[in-house]
Amino acid sequence: MTTPALARPLRRIRPGRVLLHGALVLGGLTMLFPFVWMLLTSFKSDQQMLNNHST
Repeated sequence: MTTPALARPLRRIRPGRVLLHGALVLGGLTMLFPFVWMLLTSFKSDQQMLNNHST
């Protein structure tokens, strides 16, 4: 059984904080994309890299 002194009060979810965290996650993924691209490209042969199929 927990004592009332140790119980944590419920925190209110603020919309500004949700937007801030969403923007930080989006920015982090955007900055991570070039490294993922570089990693995936490093496993391709020269022919596969130069062969541009945009379909």
